[in-house]
Amino acid sequence: MKKYFVLALIALNMAIINGQNFIPTGTWRYHQSYSKINFVESFNGLIYGCSDFALFTINPENNETKRLLKTDGFYQENVVSIKTNGTFLIVGYSDGAIMIIDKFNTIKILTGFKNSSALGSKAIKDIYFINQNECFISTDAGILKINCINAQITDNYTNIGPNGNVQPLIRTVIHKDTLFALSSNAIRYALYSNSSNLSDYQNWNTYLLVNKLNHMVSFNNKLYVGGDSNVYTVTKTGLKPILNNGNPILNLNPKSDKLEITRLNNFGFMNNSNVFTDYGLNLVVSAVHFERDNSIWYSNGSKNGIIKRLNNLEYVYEPAGPKSYSMFSMSKGGASLYATGGGVTNTFGNGYNTSGFFMHTNGRWINSVEPSSIDSFFDFTYCHYNPKTDKYYLLNQSYGVIEMSQNRPLRLFNTSNSTLEKFPTLPYIHSSGITFDSNSIIWVANHGAQYPLHAFNGSTWKRFSLPVNEVTQLCTDKNNRKWIITFKSGFIVYDDNNTPMLESDDLFKQFNLSNTKLLSNEVTAITVDKNNWVWIGTVNGLNVITNNTNPLDQLTVEQLTISDVDGEPAYLLGENRINDIMVDGGDRKWIATDNGVYLISPDGQEQIQNFNTTNSPLSSNRVLTLGQTTNGEVFFGTDKGIFSYQSDAAAASNSFNRIKVYPNPVPPNYSGLITIDGLAYNSTIKITDANGMLITELKSNGAKATWNGLRTNGTSCNSGVFYVFAVNADNTETSMGKFIYIK
Repeated sequence: MKKYFVLALIALNMAIINGQNFIPTGTWRYHQSYSKINFVESFNGLIYGCSDFALFTINPENNETKRLLKTDGFYQENVVSIKTNGTFLIVGYSDGAIMIIDKFNTIKILTGFKNSSALGSKAIKDIYFINQNECFISTDAGILKINCINAQITDNYTNIGPNGNVQPLIRTVIHKDTLFALSSNAIRYALYSNSSNLSDYQNWNTYLLVNKLNHMVSFNNKLYVGGDSNVYTVTKTGLKPILNNGNPILNLNPKSDKLEITRLNNFGFMNNSNVFTDYGLNLVVSAVHFERDNSIWYSNGSKNGIIKRLNNLEYVYEPAGPKSYSMFSMSKGGASLYATGGGVTNTFGNGYNTSGFFMHTNGRWINSVEPSSIDSFFDFTYCHYNPKTDKYYLLNQSYGVIEMSQNRPLRLFNTSNSTLEKFPTLPYIHSSGITFDSNSIIWVANHGAQYPLHAFNGSTWKRFSLPVNEVTQLCTDKNNRKWIITFKSGFIVYDDNNTPMLESDDLFKQFNLSNTKLLSNEVTAITVDKNNWVWIGTVNGLNVITNNTNPLDQLTVEQLTISDVDGEPAYLLGENRINDIMVDGGDRKWIATDNGVYLISPDGQEQIQNFNTTNSPLSSNRVLTLGQTTNGEVFFGTDKGIFSYQSDAAAASNSFNRIKVYPNPVPPNYSGLITIDGLAYNSTIKITDANGMLITELKSNGAKATWNGLRTNGTSCNSGVFYVFAVNADNTETSMGKFIYIK
């Protein structure tokens, strides 16, 4: 049995400050996944690891890890290739971008091919170094020649296929005096010399017709190719098999005296006599031999980040983060953040996604719980926080509803202890939505069941009929009415008439394009704000219901208008697809779209923020879900990872907590926002100096207010002790605090 040692890898990163306490307003944090590593490479004394959308390094001398972030100049997209020649490290991305790092850690991003008009995939398939300063890049558009020093494309060979067709390529290699190019069906070749015109397809010929080959290298004066489970030498008459152990070839890496071969389940090398030596790894997708101490650094492609093998001991290196990039839903409230990996199909069927769920609490990620059997559940969908009980609920498409507390499961509700039903044609419970009313009753949507709505009062379950059984998310308004999304057919308003366990007096009505101005029958999100307005996201934009007095008799679905940049009226968010809606402590709305995140004012008349890839650390504009914790940190779940932003709002009650100011003291030359926390909802705040002179007056967003450090007239302040005086919204309660300001 191997021995594993998990090293404590707390990578310093964009202000990780005592967990979730006192994070400066405006701070961004990265929460990338480093569990599933696809590529391992050694460069400049460091080990590089690449997951789907993130990179990190390990220093073998001190075991220190460092995350390579967008804010530090590193490119963030799906990594599909990586190669080094000792002078440069080149990383290729799925969108055609190329990142070049030299031995002085200078980073250059080459986007010429990414932004070109080339059709089809622009993924960087392979990198082959011609010499110390130049390389060939294999793509579906042919070959790119790169000057690594200047980070420039100096030449390209595209129409090199038969009859001058564009030739998609998998690998390129120089062998003796010939340039070989491997495609999905042939090995093409051309004489390689200073006088060769490689752009002329007539100088290219077919060497062999092949199939199912993915790798090609020059080693020991021979040309080797690999595909499926075989390694071959290439001869003029065909392919000569020299090695086969029944497992797919993942990489061929020629060294001076050996050919390193990575297979799905092992890693080793072949010498000049074609004798293979196995390093004894059981599961591997990428590996590198670190010759300084004769260690092997590898990844298994599923978990544990990068593993170091030395003297038959193994050490795990995995920076903190969620265990998966897959993202479906996040909790909205509570001290912890819960996130689910999904998922469902386009018809809300089982996706058999095994990403599970993960929790962020006290500044760290927790990726597994006891009993471990819950980790084996698949298709985790929605997660919700109940502020009255401080419990979290996880829904999935397989085995029911899990009640969580203190990051541990308390109960699993399924067919044996609730009225929840299995999907008619499957052995699985499709629990598809959950909400809580003011009487602490839990309401659960049961997609596809005969009785698609269920209620639990703490001791008894009750099931209810609806006009349709394909129901998903739901929420509760201030009158305990349930607003239920129906799958691609609008939504239902359900009124239990304040007798939740009695069905006979219940009323409900379905709304869609036929009886409202709903923008689409495909509703994607629904939530209720502090004014009892109902906000509805659709695939075609945002709707709102501002008059929620008696929706079953009179319901008006609106699309709000605002003034655009030219002062002309325009619909709020236009035709953006809405993926999620979240109300923060200041009753503002965060809207997740395929074009970034929008923050709008409580009444929807002002766009306060729009975060996207060009003005924030977000690596993708496709934001799938939103989450928040009680301290006001907002989490963005994208299709390329999780990011968070410390907002200037937090959940609040009508009473004050102890007022806290941070940073305190405010240091000299501090340029960030000063945050006042612990306020009552929508308080009025006055800041004075020690003599009682008014410096500024503020309004809180929920429990928080922020100050830019300037007087009301825009001038800077002198150093001193400043006092905070606050009164709540209805002037019935006051509170006071103080802090030190150093100019």
